[in-house]
This record gives sequence, structure tokens and C-alpha cells, in this order.
Amino acid sequence: MDLVSVIVGPSEDSEETSPTECPRRPARKHRWLSIQEKVELLRKLDLSVPVQEICKLYGIGSSTVYDLRKQRNQILEFHANSECSKLMRLRKTMRNSRSAEHDKAMVDWYRKQRASGVYVTGSRIVERAREVHQELKLSHDCAYSEGWLQRFKKRHGIVMTKVCRAFCRTF
Repeated sequence: MDLVSVIVGPSEDSEETSPTECPRRPARKHRWLSIQEKVELLRKLDLSVPVQEICKLYGIGSSTVYDLRKQRNQILEFHANSECSKLMRLRKTMRNSRSAEHDKAMVDWYRKQRASGVYVTGSRIVERAREVHQELKLSHDCAYSEGWLQRFKKRHGIVMTKVCRAFCRTF
């Protein structure tokens, strides 16, 4: 260290840090937990597992654990109301549709169709969604596009497969 750097400070090419600067820790990578992981984390909190241990296990900060604990009821209710547990391992947010009433009516209709052995196409789902929208007299507009259909199917774990009538009768 020379006299100029003591008076003026280190030059831009100098790699020296001043004695008052603290070395920075590398930032923790942002981690998104799935709904299933959030439920498991809440169960561990119920079993009195220390928060710091949970933080290390999931690679998240303690404030995230406390935030999840505050959202406990919403997370557990969302998980309990889901039709597909496999979907909860993949899904990371709890976003619902614009109209819960419309969504419920569509899912109920879809399940009845499938239970009776009817193969429901994507275009038929969109057509029925428009009908339900008019029946419920919803105020918001919706295009019921291919994007809407894909999100609806993903939200409810719907896979387009044909159902054998003989198989359905066994239930």
C-alpha cells in the first residue's frame, strides 16, 4: 500500500478492500417450493423440528418458513381440495381461476361426463365453458382460448384419454 492510496483511496484497478468494508456472502439461490414440499414443511413444524434445520433441509431462509407458517391454512386447504396429488408435486403457486364458481361447475360437468364414459374433447370443454359463463352471467370477459384450456387442464390434472365404458361401470 502506498501513500497515495492511503490519502486518496484505492484506485479502480486495485483489488484491495478498505478495512471498513465487510466481505459479502454469496447470495442464496432463489428456491421455489412445490405445494407438496410446503405441506411437508408444515408437518415438520408440527413435529417441532427446529426452523434452522428446516431452512438447511429445503435451502430457504427463516423468513420463508415463517411466511409459510402464516399461510398454513390456505396451503393445507388448497392441498386438500386438489384432485390430483401428483399435480401438487409439480405445482408451486396457489393461483386459482378468476371465477371459482365457474371453475367448480366445469370440473363437476367434466367428471360427470367422464363417469358416464363420454370422451370429452378440448373443443367441447371450451364450448361448455362458454355456455356456463353465460348461464352464470359472469361480468368479466373471457376468450376461452387454447391457452385457457391448457391452464384449466393443468390446474385440475386433466389428461385427455379415452375411457372404456365397461371400466366405468365397475365403479
